Amino acid sequence: MTQAQLILLPSFLNIFHVHRVELSGTMRSGLNSDLKGDTMENLKVWLKPEVVWFIVGIILMLMEMAVPGLVIIFFGIGAIVVSLICMVASPSLTVQLIIFIVVSSLSLALLRSWFKTRFFSSTDGMTGDPTVLDEFTGKTAVAETAILPGMPGRVEFKGTHWKAESDQEIAAGEVVVVLEKDNITLKVTKSSSK
Repeated sequence: MTQAQLILLPSFLNIFHVHRVELSGTMRSGLNSDLKGDTMENLKVWLKPEVVWFIVGIILMLMEMAVPGLVIIFFGIGAIVVSLICMVASPSLTVQLIIFIVVSSLSLALLRSWFKTRFFSSTDGMTGDPTVLDEFTGKTAVAETAILPGMPGRVEFKGTHWKAESDQEIAAGEVVVVLEKDNITLKVTKSSSK
């Protein structure tokens, strides 16, 4: 190498380095914009109405396991139906909400009793006897507070606290038998076995 070449070589390398850094910066910013673009595309996919309704439906159905009563599941069914409709058509949000309310209400009104009979009846699954479907009548609970005639108290039944009424005086801590359930109140009597 000549002396001129040795002098120009560092300058050339510096230029190459600058261009390489600029190129790397450009490539990096290009990659970042691609990543941002991918993130935005992924976000757009997750925010599609059919995906949102499907996720809401699954969450509502799973909530039915935590909050018993066989009601929330029908709203999950309504959300899944709206999801399916959104996959085929593009209804407005108002139409989606109307479909959700109508399907949820109809499925609740028409299918709830069938579900209760089918899944919460006796072992053979075919009887429609309401006493078989009643998970309260004849079962025992424990009085948490004193219960007097005309003055309700509280009982614990299957780990849940219930308002309770009785025609007898019942002391706190006594075992009681549930006679019937009236909305959120249990009608109880003293247990014959101590």
